[in-house]
Formats: sequence, structure tokens, C-alpha cells
Amino acid sequence: SSHLVLSATTKQSDMRDAVKYFSRLHPQTYIFTKLDETRQRGGILDQILDYPLPVSFVTTGQNVPDDIVRATKRNLSRLMVNRSRYLS
Repeated sequence: SSHLVLSATTKQSDMRDAVKYFSRLHPQTYIFTKLDETRQRGGILDQILDYPLPVSFVTTGQNVPDDIVRATKRNLSRLMVNRSRYLS
């Protein structure tokens, strides 16, 4: 499967452009990176609502692979309300 990897720090208009540019590769999921570098989570939610794809993973820090987190409903909901950058 292919993933569209987007930084959480990217402007919404640039995220939309990335979907258009990479749509021919038929990504099946999103991976959102750099969640530790921004407290703004609305761009992620807007992206998912505007261009629906499931989210497979998020990254929450610089320590790979320790900071790669599977995107469960629980983890994503905690991220959206900024309750924790450290997820299970």
C-alpha cells in the first residue's frame, strides 16, 4: 500500500496541493509527521475531511522508530485535543 506523508506543520493549501500532485500514485492512507513541532491540529482534521483517507501513522518526535505511533481512534482523538504528545 502507498502512504501520503504530510507534515503537521504544512499550510493547509500546501497539503491540498500535495494530494493533487500525488493522487496519481493512489495513496491509501495518510502519515502525519512532526506533531511535536506544532500545537495546531486543525490542518490535519481539515485534510481528512476534505480528502478522506484513513490515517495509518503519526510521528511525535525525533526518535525513530520510537516516535512513530499507529494512528488508532484513541490516539487521534487525544492528539486533536492536545491532551498528550506521548501516545500509547
